[in-house]
Amino acid sequence: MPGSKGAWFPIMLTMRIQVLALLLMALPMSAQQQGVFSADIDRSANPCDDFYQYANGAWRAANPIPASMTRWSRRWKAGEENKDQLKIILDADQALPSQPKGSSAQLIGDFYGACMDMSAINQAGLKPLEPLLSSIDRVHDAASLNAVFVELHAHGLDTPFALNSTPET
Repeated sequence: MPGSKGAWFPIMLTMRIQVLALLLMALPMSAQQQGVFSADIDRSANPCDDFYQYANGAWRAANPIPASMTRWSRRWKAGEENKDQLKIILDADQALPSQPKGSSAQLIGDFYGACMDMSAINQAGLKPLEPLLSSIDRVHDAASLNAVFVELHAHGLDTPFALNSTPET
């Protein structure tokens, strides 16, 4: 039947495929590369005896595990480098108090600055938590326990249970 909901499906599917194809073509080649990096291979190792050394030995030799880490990999290193870059960006936003009021840079800089102000955090101590701690102290039955669970969930804190959803993969 023309105009029915089912008639649009092939058109929408075609459009989605075209958009996906355009997005994939827009990715740089390095983002599409997966798997083996030939520079990581330790050709002096026998792959039949120690395949891990063969496949990763050259990278591991050039990238020893930092003393502050318990593990290290290409992916872990990239994550640490991203954190370092993020810190540089956040420090820059915090250092510029002349950002327009309400701008993303001003809000992020203020929030980050408050989180990093250890002297103010230490001076405040548990005072910011006193209302929640008082609520917990008032628990005397199932109803008051439920009320505390609701309050803690409202603050984004998990109690003995948590409700969430994740996409199906």
